[in-house]
Amino acid sequence: MSDVIRGRVHRTGEGALVGRTLEEARLKSFVTSVGTLGSCLIMVGHAGVGKSALLAEAGRLAEETGLAVVRTTGVEFATADRFASLGRLLRPFLVDRALLEPPARRAIEVALGLRSGPAVQREQLHAAVLDLLRIAASRRPLLVTVDDVHWLDTGSADALAHVARRAAGNRIGVLATRRIDYGGPFTYAALPEHEVRPLRHTEANQLLATRYPQMPAEVRDRVLREADGLPLALVELPLALSSGQRGGQSPLPAVMPVGRRLMNLFADRVAALSAPARRELLVAALQGSGGDLRRLHLACSQDDPELQGLSEAERAGLVRVDERSNAVAFTHPLMRATVVQLASDNERRAAHRSLAAASTDDHSAAMWHRVQAAAVPDEPLAQALEQYAITTLTMGDAAGAMEALQRAADVTPGREARARRQVQAAFIGADVSGDLERAIELLQDADRLQPEVTSSLPAAVAASYILLNGECEVDTAHGLLAEAIGRVHAAQGPQDSRVLTDAMHSLLMMSWFGGRRELWTPFLEGMDRFGTSVSQEVDVVHRMFGDPVHQALDTLPRLERMLESVPDERDPVAITRVALAGVYTDRLGVCREPLWRVIRDGRQGGAVALAINALVSSCVDDWLTGQWDEALELADEGLRLCDDYGYRRYSVILGGYIRELIRVCRGEGEDGADVAAEMSAWAASRGAGMAMTFSHHLETLRAISRQDYAAAYRHACDISTPGSLDGYSPHVLWVLYDTVEACLRTGRAEEGRRHVEAMAAARVERISPRLAMVSAGCAALVSGNDHAAASYEAALMVPDGARWPFDRARIQLSFGEWLHRHHDHDLAGAHISEALAVFESLSARPWIRQARHQLRATGGRVDEAAPRGNDDDLTEQELQVARMAAAGLTNREIGGRLFLSHRTIGSILYRVFPKLGVTSRAQLSEALERLPRAAEPSSGRKANRFT
Repeated sequence: MSDVIRGRVHRTGEGALVGRTLEEARLKSFVTSVGTLGSCLIMVGHAGVGKSALLAEAGRLAEETGLAVVRTTGVEFATADRFASLGRLLRPFLVDRALLEPPARRAIEVALGLRSGPAVQREQLHAAVLDLLRIAASRRPLLVTVDDVHWLDTGSADALAHVARRAAGNRIGVLATRRIDYGGPFTYAALPEHEVRPLRHTEANQLLATRYPQMPAEVRDRVLREADGLPLALVELPLALSSGQRGGQSPLPAVMPVGRRLMNLFADRVAALSAPARRELLVAALQGSGGDLRRLHLACSQDDPELQGLSEAERAGLVRVDERSNAVAFTHPLMRATVVQLASDNERRAAHRSLAAASTDDHSAAMWHRVQAAAVPDEPLAQALEQYAITTLTMGDAAGAMEALQRAADVTPGREARARRQVQAAFIGADVSGDLERAIELLQDADRLQPEVTSSLPAAVAASYILLNGECEVDTAHGLLAEAIGRVHAAQGPQDSRVLTDAMHSLLMMSWFGGRRELWTPFLEGMDRFGTSVSQEVDVVHRMFGDPVHQALDTLPRLERMLESVPDERDPVAITRVALAGVYTDRLGVCREPLWRVIRDGRQGGAVALAINALVSSCVDDWLTGQWDEALELADEGLRLCDDYGYRRYSVILGGYIRELIRVCRGEGEDGADVAAEMSAWAASRGAGMAMTFSHHLETLRAISRQDYAAAYRHACDISTPGSLDGYSPHVLWVLYDTVEACLRTGRAEEGRRHVEAMAAARVERISPRLAMVSAGCAALVSGNDHAAASYEAALMVPDGARWPFDRARIQLSFGEWLHRHHDHDLAGAHISEALAVFESLSARPWIRQARHQLRATGGRVDEAAPRGNDDDLTEQELQVARMAAAGLTNREIGGRLFLSHRTIGSILYRVFPKLGVTSRAQLSEALERLPRAAEPSSGRKANRFT
């Protein structure tokens, strides 16, 4: 290995060594001391920890400061020459040997083979070497670097240790590296040492991300775990993987392979063991990183009941055995990998067979050992793996399920069954784990094996999801799946309920994203045909997510029963589907904690596709409930996942729609109209009608924010014709107030009244408290003078109305305007002030301007600076957060309880402090005590004064 390579092993570009701030500071001090006096330092650490990189860094620093630098390296398999390393070191200075006394000159020349003569005395040679280096240092301070002193030949090690002990005072520096578990002269000389420790997790992650920026999270986490902080392993382990494994398209092996450079770190120590010790070490390695000593006894009982071989390996420092906890652990993960890689295929299979026989108490472990031991196809084993995959998926482990199905395909003897299992894995990749590329590869492999299988329903589901999520070809995906479902019905054979459920849910999602009523026809026909063969969960989602206006009320009892069980649900598929049923019915709050579980799993490389889905649902809830900062954070996280995994459909929803909704309402982005126009054109070319609806919603809100109500009316009508709430157009529930307000502001009061009548006929107000509030607000807009106040009051009195602050504040602002027109200026000012506070908390600048304008019109005082509220101006959420903070909870703890990010909690407290007149958390408790005992959050108190 060259010095250049070794010196750059854990650098990020041309910057500092990652995670070595302490070492670099010490090396700078060391180099300075060499230049003035002389010094010695031995860097000690495990193999691969980065000692050589630090040594190279010291050499670079020394040369920059004007020192002369000479280098030598110990060689593991050196020749018998006792002074080989010393000769390489002294070669540049041999011209100065003429300046030595004759005995000293003769000692060096004989030792280095430059002349013949009797063997020199050890002490005489050591003194001669020191004298020669002193001569060199007299001209220019000298740094001697010695890498791997544990591999120096004996004569060289003795001589250099002598120099190291006497370097001080001679302007000579000796900087050497040695492994932590080796002896020799540099150990016995009691020289100053510095232990180089492995990188911490954060630093290791930084190094890995720099060298392999495109590596998926699940692969990165595995490499971090196996490397255990060794920089060399972090750089080299990925190189031993196939490109598919490194990119996340292929499953990772049970034991990570190691390249030649890594294997050389430990191979000699393993090779020195006896055959029984290597065999038992192999069984321990294949058992896993948390080895069970009892199971190891069972697996090796026939050959070595006392595990003498394992004891030998422990004496050699390769493993640690803890009799109390019955555990055996390798001293480093790479030791385990090296043991496995040094074994032959037959040895590995034999070890797996022994472990399978010893794992009778662990069905899963026994099955996986059987897989690894299999040398020929095994259908019973493939069936067991397939069932395991199904169970694993329902428990939330998408990556494990996909791997199990791929392994099942590998050991399947029949072409048709193997292709079928590859198709199953492809569906999980496309719909659950987020591995679209691997899903495509699996479908292609299945098609080569058995073309008939790829025309089956499971293959159509997988292919249509790839088309929908990857290319967003809605009509093509919908047609492919609808045709496959039709073939299944025509076959009149027994149906697989699980496959049908997945197929019908997929068709549901394509029909929704297509956004056209006719796309729902194949789905509705399929539900009629298959009846109970399809999970009722799909029917509930269809009614609540597809057509909530007309079917929600009758379906709400079924949804409520599903929501009762979702907090304890572990299946990420079930969680995300139930959440979809809560999107338009305002019941996502119940699903937030389970959705967080799915998101966290995706962050760890599990069900990534479902995590993106969960992020979308969470963003919707944040948008509706006023948690806009968190919505932007989650949208950005989702977009990164979409970019990494190729999920273009979700990137449209997250980036083109949800993020733009907040930007529009905050008055940000002059390019907003361009974004909407681009989305509209993109949607038209792909049959993505829902994306057209997204665009019209954005343009409706943008127009209202600019008080361009004519444009708002045009765009709102493209979503919902006033007076008509079309079926299978769920987004009409998100533009009710916009539509009525646009009608009223453009002189179309009669159309606005018809829309309110349509809402009443559909009993929209009974779907959720938010819709009850919005319905009453819409009724207030179009009511005559005798009924408007009562309708406004009803809207603002809706229980939990403050949960939807933006909707409520818009209604309250409108109420304030109405009161001002009817000369109740004091109450008008109170309502407008309260709406203004909400808009300011949301940074909804267009509405802030409107509210300030109206407040001035009432004669109220407007503080153009950041408003400082009164003690009783806290919203319900702010009061809740303040109380938790006063009780001593951290931002992360508060966020965990409220399902918000710690950054969102921080921004809430930023608003709370000035309202309470405090500057620190320590003052919160006293400030809250000063609040009036009967005070309620501002979200409803002042409005109630009207009665």
